[in-house]
Amino acid sequence: MLPGAYISPTNEHELFSTQRLPGNPEVRKKKIMVYYIGGITYGEIAAIRFLNKLFKDKKFIIATT
Repeated sequence: MLPGAYISPTNEHELFSTQRLPGNPEVRKKKIMVYYIGGITYGEIAAIRFLNKLFKDKKFIIATT
């Protein structure tokens, strides 16, 4: 229900499969998982999405209870 892109992987292989940066097949994106215990707010989701746009060489993954 939140605006913006999201994925919901069905297994860990899908989540941690290697991704290459466009234009440079030798560089892989680093994945950073941010886990929130007790839920997450819209502001926190917006902040992580901003980090995704700011750091093109990394992929931030949000997980929550």
